[in-house]
Amino acid sequence: MSMAVSEGDSAVERSSPPTRRVAELLDVLTDAGDRPLSLAELVRRTGIARATCLGIVNELTASGYLVRNAADRTYCLGPALIAVGRAAERTFPALAGLRPHLAELAREFDAVCTVMATVDEQYIAVLAAVDPVRRFDPAVRDGQRWDYAPPAGIVHAAWDTDDAVERWLARPGLPGIGFDPAHLRAAVAACRARGYFIERLTRVYTLLDGLSGEEMSPRARGVVESVAATMGERDFLVDGLRDGETYDIGVVSVPVYGPDGRPRLEISLRLMRTGMTPAAIEACADRLRGVAAQATAATGGRDPWSATRPR
Repeated sequence: MSMAVSEGDSAVERSSPPTRRVAELLDVLTDAGDRPLSLAELVRRTGIARATCLGIVNELTASGYLVRNAADRTYCLGPALIAVGRAAERTFPALAGLRPHLAELAREFDAVCTVMATVDEQYIAVLAAVDPVRRFDPAVRDGQRWDYAPPAGIVHAAWDTDDAVERWLARPGLPGIGFDPAHLRAAVAACRARGYFIERLTRVYTLLDGLSGEEMSPRARGVVESVAATMGERDFLVDGLRDGETYDIGVVSVPVYGPDGRPRLEISLRLMRTGMTPAAIEACADRLRGVAAQATAATGGRDPWSATRPR
C-alpha cells in the first residue's frame, strides 16, 4: 500500500513491496477465518515465492502474530493480533457502542448489517459486518477496502460538508466507471433532506446476492469482490417515496456523527429486497437512525443537517 511522505512542499508516493507482501499474507489468513493454512496454500493464494513466504511466516510466528501447528504444519492468526485489533478499534470510538446492535438489526430485517468508515478521504473500509444467514455478499467482508472515489463513497460524502462533497467529486473516478456529478449532488441533497440514504436494488446486486462463497475458488472470490466494490451500475434514490408504490431496495444507510458534525461511521442494512412499501423502508430507516443517534450522542457528536429536515 502506498503512502504520502512530505518533503518540503511536495508529497512523494512511496511504497514497500516487502511490507505489502506481509499485509497480503495477513489478509489471506484473515479471510480463512478459523481454518489454518499450510505454507503451500499461503504461497498459492498470495503468489509470494516459497522461500520469501517461509521467511515471513517464521518472523510473524516468532513475534506472536501467527501460530504454527507443528502437527500438520499449518498457520493461523496469533494472539499478538488481538491487542492490535483492540488498539485499532479505539480509533473509531463509536464502534464499540454499535456492536451490540448489529446482530439485532441483522436478525430483525434478515439482512447483512455493516459499519463502514472513510479513512482520511482516501479509502473506505468495512469495520464490521454481521450476516444472519451467512449469505455470500462479497462487497462487505470485514476489512474490505476500496478507493474513496466517485461514485463509491457517496454514503459518507452525503453527510459531510459541502466542501468535502466537492473534493470527493473532484477525485478521479473509479477506473472504467463513469458518473454524473449532477446526479450525485442531487442524491446528496435528497439524503440530507430525508435523513437516510437509499440505493436501489440493481441487476448487479441481484447477481451477486445469488452467489455462494462455497462455489468459488479464493482467486475467483477475489475477482468478484473487486467487481462488487467498484461496480458502476448504481442507482441512488433521489425522488421522495410515494404512497401506493413499491420499490426494489439494495441498501439503506445512516451516519454516525462526531463532535465536529462530520460523519465518522456509516451503518447500513443490505436489504436486497423487491417490492418494499414506503412504510417498510421508513421503518427500516427509523431503526437505523435510532441506533445511529445513540452512538452519535454517546461520543458527543451532533447531526448538522437535522435542522434542515421537515418536522
